[in-house]
Amino acid sequence: MNVNEYMDPDEIREILANRIDKHLKDESELNRAISNCSYSIVYKMVDSVFGESLEKILSEKVTGLVQGLTEFSVFKKADAWDRPSNTAYKVLEKAVADNEQKINDRVATIIDNLDPSKLPGLDETGLSERLDDIIRDRLFGGKS
Repeated sequence: MNVNEYMDPDEIREILANRIDKHLKDESELNRAISNCSYSIVYKMVDSVFGESLEKILSEKVTGLVQGLTEFSVFKKADAWDRPSNTAYKVLEKAVADNEQKINDRVATIIDNLDPSKLPGLDETGLSERLDDIIRDRLFGGKS
């Protein structure tokens, strides 16, 4: 449908002006319009200021961020707020599943070589925590 066949240019201008005026009187619509225009201006400014050096700057920034990552910020398990596990967590789960037998063998070896003198006087909870510490120490090289 061609609106020009049914309306003259002055009618079209008047309708558009009324619609724009109506939207700009609503503060939230005005703020949205200004924000959208601002983003467009900022994008152009970033392109003109940084140009080709932006790739190097971003690469350095990303490298710095990656070097500062921890297991907390890398591995995100699905949660109660319907956020799914991230890719890194899924890769970790698959690696553990793929190496289940190796992990079981390593834990069995650690238990077989466990020094009972390190476990005196512990109740079941304490024993469980101490075994966990020892296993982590042997698997991951931490201190027990």
